[in-house]
Amino acid sequence: MIQLFKFYLQEKKLESRLENVNHIKQFLDLGLPKNKCLIMSSGVMALFGIRKNRDLDVIVTKDVFNKLKNNKKLIYSHRRLSDNPSYQTLDHNVEFYDTMWPFKKSIEHYLKMAIVVKGVRFLPLRKVIKWKKKLNRNKDREDIQLIQRVVRG
Repeated sequence: MIQLFKFYLQEKKLESRLENVNHIKQFLDLGLPKNKCLIMSSGVMALFGIRKNRDLDVIVTKDVFNKLKNNKKLIYSHRRLSDNPSYQTLDHNVEFYDTMWPFKKSIEHYLKMAIVVKGVRFLPLRKVIKWKKKLNRNKDREDIQLIQRVVRG
């Protein structure tokens, strides 16, 4: 845990890494309230330079999620892992959810602990690990090993 804390102390370096998160500009261009959106999973890993993200998964508050249906730049979809609905950009690069399944706590709970970089909120790495352990897919186990390798330095 101390190693994760030391890793977080690099926050100033994180500001310069924001551009390394694929599709971050596309997300920001949607004009959603940043304080109600939380980037998770591979987007967090890209921010910390662990690996590149192919897409951007974003959890949003219920009120923001309900407004997404009126956004012509997004299409309605269903989450692959569960039966929860989602919205995606037309090119499928950014996907929005209103729950952090399989966790039960609200998005507001996770927003309070977020790492904030230029106003953009990211799920802390320790929570990314916990989430990936719960999902336990091959790619999640690989990501956990990558995170732990980088954090241990």
